[in-house]
Amino acid sequence: YFNLIDLAKKHGLDIFGSDLPSGIKTRISRGGLESLNSLERSQLKHSGFEDLAYQEMMYQEFRDGHCGWGEASLLRRLYQTWIARNDRMAASIVTMTDERPKGPVVVILGNGHVRHDMGVYERVGHLRPALKQLNLGFREITVEPTPLADYLSTETVAGKTFAPIHQLLWFTQRQDYEDPCALFFAPKK
Repeated sequence: YFNLIDLAKKHGLDIFGSDLPSGIKTRISRGGLESLNSLERSQLKHSGFEDLAYQEMMYQEFRDGHCGWGEASLLRRLYQTWIARNDRMAASIVTMTDERPKGPVVVILGNGHVRHDMGVYERVGHLRPALKQLNLGFREITVEPTPLADYLSTETVAGKTFAPIHQLLWFTQRQDYEDPCALFFAPKK
């Protein structure tokens, strides 16, 4: 992110951190919200927004991200961490838009926090329904040509159909990654 921060600095744009401190994220993911002390809890900004279909979608994302492993208590703590982060980021964005009502606020977030106009995006909308938002996502090009419609497909979870992955797409160069789960599923010699 350094190049983006440098660009903002050169143009006199405000820069702000929006996420929870790393220590709080770690404590929630290891021990749940109940493990936080009162000072740590004071840094949480609950938006009051709940969505069970989004929770189910994120549980599956967490299982996929952990190579299929998904113990119930782990998923609960990961989701608590995820929502605490999304709520804190949404509150930070709302604060900045309140301070700069005439100017745009550009926020750079990880893809997962705004996919399908969910996560931070939906929480900002819940806190400030009249605020205009635009969800621009970076997408790597695929190895094989892919019809544009595939990038704009929706996803349905628990009877709820989510919006396409982003409102606008910015295609980027493909990076080759090794499957991090391949080691777990490789035949033992």
